[in-house]
Amino acid sequence: MEIIHIFGNIYSAKYKEYPVNEFRRLFKNWTDTAYLENFFEENAKDLNTEFYKNSPIEDAIFNTIEEAYQLQQTVLSLAKSGDSKGLEDLFKPLHQEEKNSVFSNRKVYGLRSKSWLRIYALKTMDGIYMITGGAIKLTRSMQEREHTRHELIKMNWCEFFLKEQGVYDLEGFHEMNLL
Repeated sequence: MEIIHIFGNIYSAKYKEYPVNEFRRLFKNWTDTAYLENFFEENAKDLNTEFYKNSPIEDAIFNTIEEAYQLQQTVLSLAKSGDSKGLEDLFKPLHQEEKNSVFSNRKVYGLRSKSWLRIYALKTMDGIYMITGGAIKLTRSMQEREHTRHELIKMNWCEFFLKEQGVYDLEGFHEMNLL
């Protein structure tokens, strides 16, 4: 695994199995019509619920692409401006009760009502966000589907990796020559 500096206080994991870091991979997938068509066809049962108003796949694809562009611009804009309050508001706690740890698990919701886009990250105590992955989440809990369970595993693995490298804060990222 590598750690890639995106901008400002935003970093991203880059796993060996993917050619790009997670931040780039997410937005590449979320704006790829073939990827989205395949995803929504495989998960049509979850999409065709009253919660999502039985969205047609074509609408789901269009909405995802439009929202992904807006979300990417929002994250980058906040990171570039150094708006730590804005980032804190965007990166919400993953769980209502956070574990007592050096890192807190965070999630970013997409920008529209009933958004299914999620970015997952670890946050250090001094406000560094390490993106570990993301998903299109169509179910109530992450445990309900394999692709979202996998995101929890990646988050835990990244936390383990950072601790093994002695990276707990901005100084640790600096020592790894990531700034």
